Amino acid sequence: MFYLKIFFTIVIAVMVCFLGLELLNQKRNLQYAANAYLIEGLSISGQVKAQIDVYFSINGEFPSSNQQLGIASPEQYRGQSLTSLHVSEAGIITLTYNKKSGVHNGVIQLKPEPSDTIGIRWQCRTPNYQSLSPCEYNQQLFL
Repeated sequence: MFYLKIFFTIVIAVMVCFLGLELLNQKRNLQYAANAYLIEGLSISGQVKAQIDVYFSINGEFPSSNQQLGIASPEQYRGQSLTSLHVSEAGIITLTYNKKSGVHNGVIQLKPEPSDTIGIRWQCRTPNYQSLSPCEYNQQLFL
């Protein structure tokens, strides 16, 4: 009887370990999917960043809106997870995402900073996506 209890205890412990590993694997898969949705907006922002770079080199200042930059309205950048791409004061790009990104109304901001050596350097900040590298996870946005 004693050995039977030990056997069942070991079987239950092994089953719990396998379930725990499976849950971790599912969580990791969900994180990969959410990151893929974030890349959608970051990819689109690459084109806008290039346009801001050109605008800055011509005008000596950053645009303060999508309209001033001569690009589509924020909502026209809607994708599978991206709900808007908004250019605001000082050329800051704000990407807003839907729940497919892992956070409903999640935000990533990209801030341009002029540099003497490399043109424009971009800072990335988000209050919603801790694992997004190289973005700084910070509750305080640029604006």
